Amino acid sequence: MRGIVGAVDGIAVKIRCPSGDVQNPAAYFNRKGFYAIVVQAVCDARRRFIFVYANSEGSTPDSVAWGSSSLGEFLSSTGLPSGYCIVGDAAYPLSLSLLTPYPGDKLPSDKDAFNYWQSHYRIEIECSFGMLNRRWGIFWRPLEMSVGKATRVITCCMKLHNICIDAEDEAFEMGEIDWDGLPVPSSPFDPQDECELEELSLAHRTQRRNEKNDLREYHRENLKQMGFQRPRVGSRKRRRGEVCA
Repeated sequence: MRGIVGAVDGIAVKIRCPSGDVQNPAAYFNRKGFYAIVVQAVCDARRRFIFVYANSEGSTPDSVAWGSSSLGEFLSSTGLPSGYCIVGDAAYPLSLSLLTPYPGDKLPSDKDAFNYWQSHYRIEIECSFGMLNRRWGIFWRPLEMSVGKATRVITCCMKLHNICIDAEDEAFEMGEIDWDGLPVPSSPFDPQDECELEELSLAHRTQRRNEKNDLREYHRENLKQMGFQRPRVGSRKRRRGEVCA
């Protein structure tokens, strides 16, 4: 799948209950029962963060937080050059610059193959989040600071994460990371997927089933012609050193 330049996902970073530094502290309380900042990030094949937006309240769904970011606005208006895209999960809007999986279960083999290989590239952002958490212990508990300072700290830690990768620091590399990118050790990081609640996701899922996209169809057909399918057996873990081509 040529032309993939990044992978996007969102996480909720736990914070203390905001006080007088925000107008509506309740907006930072998410559906999972804690106060958080929603972070949208894009990584490259080396698991370096190449974009971050850490300015959304904890109750904000991924699609809304992404749409409020500068990169989200750019992709929806201008878009990437033809043939180039980033990959994301079903919480994100499908476009010629952002490829998401086909919705539904029991898909035809060609669509199922696309979903498998699309997730093969998308996993890089989850691995990046896991590495970020393992490197910086400040994320192992709710951030005890103002919302504005927490946003700067999150961004700073991501930049330091990139410096470590550029310096080929292997001290915190993980030999294997779970498919769903669960941080090690456990932390306030929490996936942001607005499709988790059925009552909130019905319209979302219905819209996804009706989406058409020429770039996604091109990759689906290309994988089909080359004979790529979902592996019948194999580990759901990524080995160290496996990166996007």
